[in-house]
Amino acid sequence: MAVARAGELEVARPARHLSAGLFDLEGVLTDSGVLHAWAWGEVFDEFLLRLTEKAGWHFIPFDRSADYSDYIDGRPRLEGVHAFLGSRGVRLPEGRVDDPAEADTAHVWGAKTLFTTRDHPDLQAEPSAEAPRG
Repeated sequence: MAVARAGELEVARPARHLSAGLFDLEGVLTDSGVLHAWAWGEVFDEFLLRLTEKAGWHFIPFDRSADYSDYIDGRPRLEGVHAFLGSRGVRLPEGRVDDPAEADTAHVWGAKTLFTTRDHPDLQAEPSAEAPRG
């Protein structure tokens, strides 16, 4: 891929053998919402279980349909963390990107949702939509 400079802006130009480019198709070519909801459920359930054990509260798991739709889907990652936990009466400090993994901050818990489908045997990625080259 070649890079052309326009002042301070760098613009990537695809190599000559490419005939098309696809951008930001998450949720278009695959049902990524199912994968995201699963990941958020894994992360929030871990946090909520630990919190309920400490506080003596009744554990209510993350609802991968309703909670994902109401608080996570379509929001930036940190906003989703705050929205969902706020719905449960929990407030976390924002923290920083470089917080240690054991810190209870929105940055840490939001980052824990980054995963691959191979982490869960019941989830399958859709086949590639790459167009044949010719």
